Amino acid sequence: EYMGISGRAFWILRTRKLLRQISFWCHPTSGKRRYRQHRASKMNEKELAEDTLMSINQHYPRALVWVSLSLLRKGNPELHTMICIPEKDDLLQLNNDQHFCGPQEPKHKDQFKNKLWKRKGRT
Repeated sequence: EYMGISGRAFWILRTRKLLRQISFWCHPTSGKRRYRQHRASKMNEKELAEDTLMSINQHYPRALVWVSLSLLRKGNPELHTMICIPEKDDLLQLNNDQHFCGPQEPKHKDQFKNKLWKRKGRT
């Protein structure tokens, strides 16, 4: 589905076959690996290769994909939180250390919340 905002186009990816392929590449942790590998071999899922990735990027630039997250540790992402793709080092560290929570951005102050808090405190 195509959407245009301020002259910049983006896509909402709804193609089930492609969404299944992306899910296969992401290896969700909630499923059992043997079942997934068996199911993938039956479905002829493609391995993640640069040419496949470039083809998807060419056909669906700026695509939005709905995701569901399960947190490894404490935390609570807020609505419209930005999710960034981990770097290779992050994935290697996660394989080596099961307690690794991933890269963490330092806590930011919310200027709007601070202004509201100050107003409520003065009243």
